[in-house]
Amino acid sequence: TGRTASTLDRVQDDLRTKLGLGGGVTALVKCDSDLPVCASVKARGGLYEVFARAEAVCLEKQLLSDSNDYRLMASDDVAEVLSQEHIV
Repeated sequence: TGRTASTLDRVQDDLRTKLGLGGGVTALVKCDSDLPVCASVKARGGLYEVFARAEAVCLEKQLLSDSNDYRLMASDDVAEVLSQEHIV
């Protein structure tokens, strides 16, 4: 469906107190961090950044050229190289 859903967990009492929330307040945190990378990034609106970085790495490492079929990015060789990359 194209929708990404993550759970909502209750904020623990000690954190709620540190945040200055009153006793009658229920605070929740959206747990996007528990989603797989693609869904987690999509939930934050940054999926394009992942694709752009993957393309740049493939071009830099000559695993891909502008004239290649980009389906080559689904190969095991590319997956191995991209598994070493991180986006923060």
